[in-house]
This record gives sequence, C-alpha cells and structure tokens, in this order.
Amino acid sequence: MMKPTVGRVVHYRENADADPLAATVAAVCEDGTLSLGVFTVNGNVQGVREVPHEDDAAPDAARWSWPPKA
Repeated sequence: MMKPTVGRVVHYRENADADPLAATVAAVCEDGTLSLGVFTVNGNVQGVREVPHEDDAAPDAARWSWPPKA
C-alpha cells in the first residue's frame, strides 16, 4: 500500500456503508491514522482526527481509503 502524505486526496467514509467524501490529508499520525479535512456534501470542510485505513477500521467506525484509479 502507498503511504499517505500531507496534501494527498483520499476518500473518507463515516462507516463501512457510507458514501465516500473527498478529504485532504492534514497530518499523518505516528500510529498510521490520519487527520483529515473532509469536504461535506454542502461544500464545507470538517476536520476529523485519528482516522484508520479501511483495512484497520471496525465496521461502524470512520475510515479512509485511496480513491479508485480513473
């Protein structure tokens, strides 16, 4: 898996069933989780912290993933 870096765009989901939202990596934490600026459906940016990759997230937990290649 590619390592995330500050400024990269990822997908954010509030849980396993949620639609993805665009997010920008604000920080990579020592434990591998991310701090993100998430673009809401209204166009606002919401900060979220300590978001695990989808492979490490519980089904009801928020997660990030790489967007699919176009």
